[in-house]
Amino acid sequence: MDWPLAEAVVPALSLAAFRDELGDSQFALLLDYWLGLCDGPVLPGRRDIDPGQLKPILPYLYMLERTEDGGLRFRLAGTAMRELFAQDITNQTLDEVLPQRALRNAKRCYETVDRLATVWLTRILYDLGQGDRYRYGRLVCPLASDGRRIDAYLGAFETTDIYFPAAQLRGGGRPDPRHPHTTGSGAGALSPARNPSI
Repeated sequence: MDWPLAEAVVPALSLAAFRDELGDSQFALLLDYWLGLCDGPVLPGRRDIDPGQLKPILPYLYMLERTEDGGLRFRLAGTAMRELFAQDITNQTLDEVLPQRALRNAKRCYETVDRLATVWLTRILYDLGQGDRYRYGRLVCPLASDGRRIDAYLGAFETTDIYFPAAQLRGGGRPDPRHPHTTGSGAGALSPARNPSI
């Protein structure tokens, strides 16, 4: 079965509608924090981030930075990420951590953030190679040490308790349609960096 199992791109939302969509989730906390660091068209940098300001979601936080060869290396990985991957992934690259099929999807997410210079929310049916699949969400906020050229990402993830046994999917069964698998929902072409007010 090819990856992802299902994909749909949600139309671009205004920043206000995007923020409303997040409700009072941990993603909303991250977005509000990131927006507070934006200064007009200037993106916050890695050094502007104070993880202590995000204590309620610290276990789910991560920070990636671009390496000289264009790869992505984890500089921060919360304890929930350690549990998810069954190892500490700090200082490892995406290529070292993710299976190839998941890696393609993750890289596409960061390429989208680079292209649009805005936050990006991804929701997918995720598989860590253990047979069972579950919903996974990731909010990515761009960072730029010079304020303009994106060279790092602050993100948070969440998983749900909705499991889809691999046997059901291999047998041709479809996941419950009440739980769509969406990649690429985000603030779209509206860049919070250019318009940080909601």
